[in-house]
Formats: sequence, C-alpha cells, structure tokens
Amino acid sequence: MRTRPLLALSLCTLLSVGAAAEPAVLEYVEAESGWVILKASRPVGYRSKTDGANIIFIVGDVTLGPDAKDQEGSGGMVQSIAVSPFDDGGVPSALVRIHLDIERSYAAAWKENELTVELQDPVPGAIPVPKAPVKAKAAKPAAPKASEAALPRDSARSAAAGKGFRVQLASFPSEAQAAKFKAELGADLGASEVVRAVAAGKVVYRATLGPFPDRAAAKAALDKASAGGRDGIIIRD
Repeated sequence: MRTRPLLALSLCTLLSVGAAAEPAVLEYVEAESGWVILKASRPVGYRSKTDGANIIFIVGDVTLGPDAKDQEGSGGMVQSIAVSPFDDGGVPSALVRIHLDIERSYAAAWKENELTVELQDPVPGAIPVPKAPVKAKAAKPAAPKASEAALPRDSARSAAAGKGFRVQLASFPSEAQAAKFKAELGADLGASEVVRAVAAGKVVYRATLGPFPDRAAAKAALDKASAGGRDGIIIRD
C-alpha cells in the first residue's frame, strides 16, 4: 500500500533537485582554422541554424563567463563572432553568431566540455561575403605604450601566464611548419611565438603575435598585420 506514495515522493525529489541545478557557464568561444570551439563548464543543449553566411547557435541553460566575448578576424573562413546573453523562454541562454566568408555547411558535436563546430565546403551557389573596406590609417600613429611594445621571449612567456591576448596568423599540424612560418614574419610585426594548443581533440601549433595585455593592443597588431597582407584573428592567451 505504501509503494505508490513513496514512488511519487521520489519523483518529486528528483524534479526539485533538477530544477535547482545551476546553469552551466559558457567560458569562451574561439576560432581555429576550419573550426569554432564553444567551451562550457559542462555539455548543455543547443540548437542552430544558418542565415546566409551566418551560423547561429542558441546554447541553452548557460550564463556567460567573463571571457565569452566577441571576436574579430581579418580574413579566413571566420570573419567575426558575436556572443550575447539570450532569454530562451525564461531559460538563461547564449546567442552565438558566427559570421563566415561565405555560406558553408557545418557539423557540430560535444567533445567533453567543448562544442566543436567543423566548417565545411561552401553551399552550392553561395555568394562570397564582400570584404569590409580597409580604414585609412592616421598619418602619424601614437607611440605604443611600454606594455604593448615588442617583448623578449622570456617576458612573453611571463605575460602568457597573465591570460592576455594574441593574434593568430596561422595554425599548423606540426611545430616545424609553424616555426618556418614564424621565421618568415620578420621583426616588423613585433614579438611572435609558436604556441602549442589542443583544438577539437587534435594538437595544433599556432603562429602568433604577442602576447598583448588587452584586446585593444592585439587589435592594433592585427590591423598592422592585415595592412601587410597577413590575415589573422584575436584569441585569448
């Protein structure tokens, strides 16, 4: 006779525990060569759609961490990434808009706590997105701050521990390829370094400029590289 009430009580208890669960945290969004990675504190539900050259993700039951911010690029597949909070019917969520160079097919899946988005071939008949016009530069730019000047290698490693910013110019599967690319950059772009990282479960070697103490300094370096014909994106260190 007591079986049914006990089962009902257990179900209510489970529902109350589920309702009290805290939302996950979307920690950051990062663009790799051919990939976009959404890092969260745990896997959560999501839905996505395409809108021309934009891929729009609504990631449910999350709040935005301090590093989940917009990103700008100057070329390649990913032109920019916009991240904003979103109220999905009363559920705290995140709206992530990935702006591409052209409408592309894609595949997305959770790998541990990373929602990896693989960018694939352009959709047949898609029209490339026009590139934004290059802004005219000032005749005499202000001298960089001491913290933004080129750093020696030891100082760069020390700054890396401070979670600053870098400009990623290229990503390679081997360290030798990345080192060769870095050697061709020359000194006019400032401090550069090859950084080992793991993206979508694979080890990659990024040829980067920096590190920089803030996004503004990284953006200035990105603009300088872009003016010299080198595309790149701003990433967290």
